[in-house]
Amino acid sequence: MEQHHPTEGLTAPEIANLWTAYQEDTLNICGISFFLTHVDDPQIRALLEQSLSLAKKRKEREIHFFQEANYPIPQGFSDKDVNFDAQRLFSDKLYLEYILSMSNLSIIIYGSALALAVRPDMISFYTENLHDVENLHKKAKELKKEKGFLIRAPNIPKPDQIHFVKKDSFLSGWLGDRRPLLGSEIAHLVYSFERNALGQAIITGFSQVAESDPFSDKLMINL
Repeated sequence: MEQHHPTEGLTAPEIANLWTAYQEDTLNICGISFFLTHVDDPQIRALLEQSLSLAKKRKEREIHFFQEANYPIPQGFSDKDVNFDAQRLFSDKLYLEYILSMSNLSIIIYGSALALAVRPDMISFYTENLHDVENLHKKAKELKKEKGFLIRAPNIPKPDQIHFVKKDSFLSGWLGDRRPLLGSEIAHLVYSFERNALGQAIITGFSQVAESDPFSDKLMINL
């Protein structure tokens, strides 16, 4: 583990990113642990097991950072939030989509956290996390392609010459003359569509088995 001066406390961004990472990892531990009780495909099972192992390893490091900084451990997710006796809700295909989507999100989270980290041990932590999640992301994407689940984003026509924006109407959106979408706009639409489709499927499944606790305002989700 990287050494740092004992008086060098965690910055506000470092604490905030650590809190976000802890919530994500405890949630993933719950979800993946339940998925593993139902998954059939051995290749997807291996990815789930790898993802679970990485999340548990990160959680222990995050707890260490909080304790070292004398910060209370956040209230994350735990086995109390999961009904492991619930019937299967999702297919193996969704499990693979989940791993790929979570690795996409983790790359963004850890990349941003690394950019804002200043303490050597925090820099080392997020650098290692990025390496691990990039490896998981590559495996998930390759497996998705191998199984025929991967849908490529649309292509755009090749321009015959360089074009420059000459009118403010270029940014008018739905008003005025409509223009073809830019490649960057298509990229954001594809990413949002994939995440929204996965989110809708998971929320639909959860809504069918959610139980309301009459003694609190909390909602228990049977993952």
